[in-house]
Amino acid sequence: NYATKEHARAMASGCPIPLLSAEVARGSDAWRDALRAGVTKTTKKLTDGLNLKDETDALVLLSTLVGGLLIARGVGEGALQDKLLSGITERVQA
Repeated sequence: NYATKEHARAMASGCPIPLLSAEVARGSDAWRDALRAGVTKTTKKLTDGLNLKDETDALVLLSTLVGGLLIARGVGEGALQDKLLSGITERVQA
């Protein structure tokens, strides 16, 4: 499960997309190419693995998961983080 407290705490070993996206946006073309490749690969895995309708559905799901995890990390542990993570899990079943 992507939207968990454990994943929110595991910044060094968890998904790099939430941590790196803002930095990559200010970085080089090579960095953006690498992020683009990672997002494309992840989107393909989501589309195929969850039998989604198309790539757009996978991008929306990925954006929800990544954005939610980023916010959960930002607000820190507590009731708001718990509500955010459980809400994501309930609604997207990821």
